[in-house]
Amino acid sequence: MKQNNFSFKSAGKTRNGFGHMMRLALIGLAILFGSVSAQAQRADGRFLSYDFSPIASATTFNTYPSRFANTTYIDSAGTRISRGAGITVNTAVAGAWAFTNCNASTEAGAISGNDYVEFPVVPKAGYEVRLDSLILRWRFSVSSINVIHSVRTSTDGYATTLGTTTTLASATANANNTTKIILTRPLYETDTFRIRIYIAGPSGGGTAGRIYRLTDGTANNTFNDDIALWGRVSVLNTLLQSFDFSTSAGSETSRRTYFADTSSIDSSLVTITRGGGVNSQTTTAGSYGGSTFAASSEANAVSANEFFQFALNPKTFYEYALERIQIRYFSATTTGPTNYALRSSRDNYTATLATGTLTRGTNSVLSMQLDALFVTDSNITFRMYLWGTAATTGDFRFTDGTSNTTFNHDIAFYGRGALGDIPEATLSAPGVTSTCLGGGINLKVSVGAGTPPYTVWLKDNLGLQRVHTQSSADTTFTIFPQSNRTYTLDSVKDFDGDKATSVTGSVSITVTSSPVISSAGTTISRTLNHLDGYTLTYANGDSCKSWVKITDSVGGTNPGSTACTAEVLASAPMNATARAFVARRINIAPTTNGVARVTLFYSQAEFTAFNSIVTYQQKLPINSTDTAGMKSKIVIRRTTSSLETANTTTFSPDSVTWNANTSTWEVNFRVNDGVLAGNYYLSPQFTSTKLVTGLTHSATTPVSGQTSASITVDWNDVSGVTQYRLRIRPVGGSWNPSTVTGSQRIM
Repeated sequence: MKQNNFSFKSAGKTRNGFGHMMRLALIGLAILFGSVSAQAQRADGRFLSYDFSPIASATTFNTYPSRFANTTYIDSAGTRISRGAGITVNTAVAGAWAFTNCNASTEAGAISGNDYVEFPVVPKAGYEVRLDSLILRWRFSVSSINVIHSVRTSTDGYATTLGTTTTLASATANANNTTKIILTRPLYETDTFRIRIYIAGPSGGGTAGRIYRLTDGTANNTFNDDIALWGRVSVLNTLLQSFDFSTSAGSETSRRTYFADTSSIDSSLVTITRGGGVNSQTTTAGSYGGSTFAASSEANAVSANEFFQFALNPKTFYEYALERIQIRYFSATTTGPTNYALRSSRDNYTATLATGTLTRGTNSVLSMQLDALFVTDSNITFRMYLWGTAATTGDFRFTDGTSNTTFNHDIAFYGRGALGDIPEATLSAPGVTSTCLGGGINLKVSVGAGTPPYTVWLKDNLGLQRVHTQSSADTTFTIFPQSNRTYTLDSVKDFDGDKATSVTGSVSITVTSSPVISSAGTTISRTLNHLDGYTLTYANGDSCKSWVKITDSVGGTNPGSTACTAEVLASAPMNATARAFVARRINIAPTTNGVARVTLFYSQAEFTAFNSIVTYQQKLPINSTDTAGMKSKIVIRRTTSSLETANTTTFSPDSVTWNANTSTWEVNFRVNDGVLAGNYYLSPQFTSTKLVTGLTHSATTPVSGQTSASITVDWNDVSGVTQYRLRIRPVGGSWNPSTVTGSQRIM
């Protein structure tokens, strides 16, 4: 499995039984030896180059041979570089191939004016070239001017720019410059193709006589790669399956596959069909196609069902790694589709796997290199959507342009089919296997063989999966478990998509936590950061004290590095209306304010202490089993300053649960107003306040100047009994609670 790959698991395909294991072992040995041999026949890096240092001064060349080729894979015979008709060979200076009239000011001007150099790449039979980039060493007769290099190839009739670079020429005319052109995506070819490098100098504006030289500035036999092609050349990937339409009438409803690698592919039921929005085309034999493509965008093509559909199906007990799909096609000269997109059944045709442009009016070849390696042991159906026609009568057809029995693979799937040739992978824990909540545990995965990187899937006893990618056979990485877990290896695959035939090892992890901050006046502060790619963060106090967790929720904001403080107060705090809260203040100070999910951790001892001093409010849980209705009986309040004076924002918990693993109450709520920063307090829900008017103040000794007062009655229904508390405010004074802390109904 490759990083960012799409992975598929088969349903109903078993791998059990002694007889089957023997069969797999025998076939696996054969594939293993074959793959080892194939993998050895591969070279990465420079595979073709030109060097002009042997050129003497006062000489001219219309063409010039390559200097280096990896002759194991590349045929260097006839690989001579030539020039387009728009530029003229110039009398060379020593060590350079020079030409003049590079007078285009844009890429389009260079293309229309045929200002280019061109050379072939000839893979030997049975081999494949992957071109990633080109490096050019050059000089220009005009200083300090932007020079544009663009790469196109014969694979689509030089219709598409595969890479372009703008380089500021040296401040001194005819000084050395180096340009690297990285292709927008690798070019894979098994047949001879030609490369054109178009050259333009902005602000040229038709200026004649500007001289361009391909050179590294040396006039000797030193080999310095004035033009170098970089990538990979290797044994051709297996042709897994193909369609060929050379014997087709062109109007069939569907067509069966022509070829399949029967060692791993089952093509018995595989056909190509048209989507409901595509009519058949009846005019051209030796092809399979359609007409009435009317969509103007990919989204329109999807909704109108304007696609071709074909599948790839592995044999039972086998899997394949699909790397690219190559098609030979013809799009009608002035009216055919100009764009395509490839999707698959793995997500019900939602994601676009490959997309690009099509060439009209000529038989062309398109190589759809998948952005991610498909590794699967189940069938996949692909849909190729088309759009961008000038008229709904425009045809598109799969064809190599011949109406005979020549087999040319009009649609071809390339990759590798195998049982998997990683012999084994093992999970272990080289360090301790107990940690505080939020702490890390080191795990190690050792892979017996294969091609890095390796993608490792772990599964825990809760049924959750976790993915890890490692670049070497033995890698230690850190996980941050949220509770007691047992991890096992679920699967391991390498870069080529091969799966480990044996996965062993399990690691049991104990997570401990003690959220009690026992003494009044105690304060702990920690900074929360994202751990190991997870979207949640913890803060740990000393001795595994855990007291807050912040989680990025869907549609939420990553709070970034967040300072959190927990402070135990001397007594239960009261707000401006004399309501009591648990004697702990949590302050959250995020780098970025926003929506998030917060979990606060409390001990039963804290709840018991609160219950012992409060008689007029709803009680908090009295023990770990007292969970009934607690979600509706607890409230979290946030202030931006002190609780005693500030207005508060109220949050109702989504859950109030007892975690037996860590002996903690976990109160989970969503901060959905976009203001994560502030002080957070917890209390029971006190449902309402009622103001009783018309009452007068009386006392044995009246207070001078105070002849009336307001009395407020708070109540809360508990088990059918309404409890009241009076609060009294003399005229001009502040609210004070009465000595009545609880009673039966008095009104």
